[in-house]
Amino acid sequence: MLHWLVTLASLSVAAGILGLSTYMGADTNAGTVLGNLGTELVCIVITVVVVEWFFVRRQHQTRGRQLAWDALHEIEHAVWVWQGGPREMDTDEVLGILNAVGPDDPLPDFTEGLFLNIGTRSRRLLNNLPDAVVAVRGCMDGLEHLASLIRYRDPSVENQERQHFGGSGSLTWPVSQQAGSLE
Repeated sequence: MLHWLVTLASLSVAAGILGLSTYMGADTNAGTVLGNLGTELVCIVITVVVVEWFFVRRQHQTRGRQLAWDALHEIEHAVWVWQGGPREMDTDEVLGILNAVGPDDPLPDFTEGLFLNIGTRSRRLLNNLPDAVVAVRGCMDGLEHLASLIRYRDPSVENQERQHFGGSGSLTWPVSQQAGSLE
């Protein structure tokens, strides 16, 4: 907010200087100097705004990458707690372990809690840091998929909306998308 106020103030000063230059006459020495000064001030302000935009964009991308790595490490930890194996695993190994999980594999309460925490944290990141999440391609889709882990304890979407986000339970989903539906 402050940088926009400074930008607008600087552009207003530049416009005032250019107006004064026009009033004095562009053919006079003072008018020429003020015209050049006003033009340079406008160029400086535009340059600072563009450079600042690049810096903010880079900060959002860096934060988004960090959020994505944090989510991946949380998933690796939860899979390790659930299925065991080596502590340090590559992403391909984690995917292989998850693909080998069958419907008869038990899901202990502690692991269920880890998955619930991952889902809750993902939903909060989507709500609280949208600029950082959008800055990294694929991060939003990944966090949305992880946010669905919230439904492990109570598969009804309405109850999850009410419990975690204070909703009214007014969401209506097709039966085919509700967790636990038989098709």
